[in-house]
Amino acid sequence: MRTKLKNIDFSKIVSITANIAVIAGIVFLGFEVQQNNKLLEAQARHNLISQRTITNNAVRDPNLLAAMEKLNEGEELDYSEETTVSMVVSLMIENWEWQYGEYQAGLLDLEQLPVENWAFLYHDRFPIAEVWER
Repeated sequence: MRTKLKNIDFSKIVSITANIAVIAGIVFLGFEVQQNNKLLEAQARHNLISQRTITNNAVRDPNLLAAMEKLNEGEELDYSEETTVSMVVSLMIENWEWQYGEYQAGLLDLEQLPVENWAFLYHDRFPIAEVWER
């Protein structure tokens, strides 16, 4: 009788210990997922800043600035200037698409998107509509 009692107690202890281990594993997994989500958010913010830096550096290019000045004065651009403008505008459009895609995926908030700046550049600064339609 005593042996049976010990077996029952031992099996209950093993079962309880296994259940505690499963619960601890689930809690640990929850912490890992939370940490991974924070890392992904940080990576999305870093990518956003990197993309904006690339665009800002491209816009500061002296060749682009000279071409934009000619456009603003109504002068025709040569092939090199036209290519420079088209490439920078294409870069801007691609970055906007990427940022908007990140927003749609839930990785960026609407407040993180410089929509007013996009509208200003689209309507007032660059020939974006012309490049977009090509």
